[in-house]
Amino acid sequence: MRLISEITLEENHLVFAVLHLGGWDFHCCIQSFTGRLAYTQFKDRLFELLEQGSTAQLILAMSELSDDRSFSLQHLFVEERHRIMQQLTAETKKNLDRLYTQVYRDNYSILVAFQRDELPVPVELQIAAEIALSNRCATAIATLEQSAGDPQALLNCVSELGAIATEANRLRCQLQIPEARITLEQLILRQLWQLLHENDPSVLEGDIERLVKLIEVSKQLRVGLSLARVQELYYHCLYETIVPSCFLDERQATCPCRWTPSQLCPLLGLGQELEIDVSPWLK
Repeated sequence: MRLISEITLEENHLVFAVLHLGGWDFHCCIQSFTGRLAYTQFKDRLFELLEQGSTAQLILAMSELSDDRSFSLQHLFVEERHRIMQQLTAETKKNLDRLYTQVYRDNYSILVAFQRDELPVPVELQIAAEIALSNRCATAIATLEQSAGDPQALLNCVSELGAIATEANRLRCQLQIPEARITLEQLILRQLWQLLHENDPSVLEGDIERLVKLIEVSKQLRVGLSLARVQELYYHCLYETIVPSCFLDERQATCPCRWTPSQLCPLLGLGQELEIDVSPWLK
C-alpha cells in the first residue's frame, strides 16, 4: 500500500500482512517496500508456512520480516477498533442464528408435543425456537418494507408474517425483534397517508383491505404496536377533509369529495378498525 499525507505530502510505500487467529485476536506486521522481488519472497515464505499449518512458525516469520514489530486491534483508534469488533460479532451472530434455526427445525415435532401435552419445554429448545422465529420475522419485515409499493408483494409478506405469528403463538414464543415495532408503525402510517391523500380512489377498497391486514398481523406479532400517530392522522383527515367534502351540503363543502358514496363505507370502516368513532356518518 502507498500512503500519502494530504497535509505534508510525505509518502510511504509499505508491505503488510495480517493473520486472523480467531475471534478478536489479530497479528499484523508492516515493513517498508524495498522492491518487487523482496515482496514476492516475503509473500511466498508466509504462504509456505501457512500451508504447513504451523501458526507459531508463521507468527515468528512475520515478526522477523518486520523487525519484531507487530500490531493488534489494541493499536487502532477506538472508533476503528469498535467497527471491526462489530463486524466480527455480526458474523458470529449469523453463524449462531443458523445453528439455532437448524436446532429448531430438527426438534419442531418435539416442541409441538411438549406444548400439546402442556409439559415444560426444555429451555434450550424454547430459546432456539424464539431465536429462529425472531430471525425469520425480522427478515420478513425487512422484505415487507422494501416491497411496500407492490400490492401483491406486500400481501405475500403479510401472509408470511401471519404464519410466523401463528407459529410463535402456538409454541408460546416471545419474538425478540425490538426494531420491528418502529418499522411497522412507520409503514402503517405511510400506507395510510398515501391511501388518504395520494392513491387512486378507484382502488380504495383494495388499499384498505391490505392496510387492515397489515394492522391485524402487526398486532398478532405482539411487538407493542402503537397506533396513536395513525389514529391522529385518520382523525385529522376525517374532520378536515372527509366530513367537510363528503357529508356537507355542496354549498357548504370546502372541496369536491374524492370518493364515491359506495367508497365511503369501507373508508369509515377503516376508522372503526382504528377505534375512531365514525358512527354518526355510518348511520
